[in-house]
Amino acid sequence: MDVDNLSAVLYGVNDIRLEQKKIPTPADNELLI
Repeated sequence: MDVDNLSAVLYGVNDIRLEQKKIPTPADNELLI
């Protein structure tokens, strides 16, 4: 499933950055929300 996703990442107070992140593939006993 490894697809890019635009994510808002909080680094600190008033420091939110938009970054491209890979969406991981969940294992058989995991659920991706």
